[in-house]
Amino acid sequence: MLCYCFHEDFVGWGVGSTVPTTKEERRRSVTRADVNAERTTLQLVPVDIKVYGDIAVVLLVGTYSLKDRASGEETVTTERWLDVFHNDDGRWTWISDAGIDITGAR
Repeated sequence: MLCYCFHEDFVGWGVGSTVPTTKEERRRSVTRADVNAERTTLQLVPVDIKVYGDIAVVLLVGTYSLKDRASGEETVTTERWLDVFHNDDGRWTWISDAGIDITGAR
C-alpha cells in the first residue's frame, strides 16, 4: 500500500494522468488498484536525492509486480519518478510527483 504521507496541498502527475491529481484522487486510485490486484513485489531504486533546506527532490525507478485477483495473471511494470518532499517540523511530506511508465524502454 502506498505511503499516506501526502501534504495537504499535494498535486502530481501520476503515470497515465492527463491532468494533475490531488492527494484524495491519488488515494482513491491506489485503493481501487489494491481491490483489483495484489502487489507481489516492489523494488524502489533511488537514482539521485538532493536536499535543499526543507525541500528534497528524489529521482527513482520503481519496479513492481501486480497479480490480477480475478484472472491470476501477473504483470511487471517499471516506472520512473520525480518526487518532491517538504520537511515540516521534522516530518517529511510528499508535495508533488511526476511518473512515467518505462516498461520495455532501453
